[in-house]
Amino acid sequence: MQKMRAEAKAAKLELTPAWVGALTSLADRVQRESDPAVAIRSVNRTLRMMPCVLQRLAAIRILAVGRLRVNGLSYGDIATATGLSKSRVAQLSAAATRASHANG
Repeated sequence: MQKMRAEAKAAKLELTPAWVGALTSLADRVQRESDPAVAIRSVNRTLRMMPCVLQRLAAIRILAVGRLRVNGLSYGDIATATGLSKSRVAQLSAAATRASHANG
C-alpha cells in the first residue's frame, strides 16, 4: 500500500504528458528535416540544455538517498522503495556521504 502511494506521488513529479509530447514532437520534426546540417544544429542546441538539468536531477537523487540513509533505511529498504538496485543505492549513498563531507 505504501509503495503504491509512493509510486502515485512520484508520477506527479515526472515529466508531464505535455513535456513528453513536446520532446517527441521535436524529435519527429528534426527527423523529418531535409537538411542534415539544420537537423544536427537543432539536436545540438537541445542536447546542450540537457546536462544541466540531468546533473541537477542526479544531485537531487543523491541527496534523497542520503536522507533515507540518515533516516535509518538500509540499502535493501531503499532499493525496494525506489526500484534501484542495492549496488546503485550503495553508490549513491557513498556519493551523498562525500557531498555531505564536502559541504561541511
